[in-house]
Amino acid sequence: MIGEAGEVVDIVKKMTYMGMTDEMGREKLIDEIGDCCWYIAEWCTGSGNDMQAIFDRAANASSINDRYSLAIYAVDIAEIACELWEEIDAGMVDNDILFADVRTIAAGIKAICYKINVTMEEVLAHNIEKLRKRYPEGFSADRSNVRYEQ
Repeated sequence: MIGEAGEVVDIVKKMTYMGMTDEMGREKLIDEIGDCCWYIAEWCTGSGNDMQAIFDRAANASSINDRYSLAIYAVDIAEIACELWEEIDAGMVDNDILFADVRTIAAGIKAICYKINVTMEEVLAHNIEKLRKRYPEGFSADRSNVRYEQ
């Protein structure tokens, strides 16, 4: 999650300061926030939580403040992902605390979706299609380490 959140921050940096077009950045953000969602789904599967409940309880689009930039939401995702890692690494497995952190990451993802005008459904469908192409016969470490993009 930290790596994917870092990639979100990097894309926003490139959009803000390095001339990446909004359309190219949007497509790359869809890829990376989809990957963040995959980690949330994996955490939900492992912890017995419901991904829909995580996103339902995250902030809704009407509470997203338009004055905040993509950078604010991207950095929030990365910071909370780091905190989540520290909690897990320290053996703090209080499900309520972890749920709250994952819900905060989900809220940041929803805010980014709102800011780039894409639905969560579109992000998730895009991510599933990307993973199906990458791993047509299921996950393998080889395909993960050496990308055979089609």
